[in-house]
Amino acid sequence: MAVFTRKMDELGRVVVPKELRTNMGVADGDMIEIVGVEDGVLLRKYRPAGEVLALAEELYAALNADKTIEPSVERLIRRQMEGIIQALTLTESDKTLDAN
Repeated sequence: MAVFTRKMDELGRVVVPKELRTNMGVADGDMIEIVGVEDGVLLRKYRPAGEVLALAEELYAALNADKTIEPSVERLIRRQMEGIIQALTLTESDKTLDAN
């Protein structure tokens, strides 16, 4: 994993390196989520719930139809699902932190 150092300006802005934006699949104008985690901040591409639900429905339909899923689509689905699981895990840990 690459590590970058950037200076924050007086308004709290930080430039995310192009390499990271590309790896995240973020383009100019895309929304990102900023999540406070125990030891820092997590940046991730914002995905509206409807987009994630549509992806899950496509996966469900493909599995029920015994269709073959192309490897590239399977990788995309797997990454999306991992992101959902991570988001749910972070949400639960936030609730735990708030309760303490």
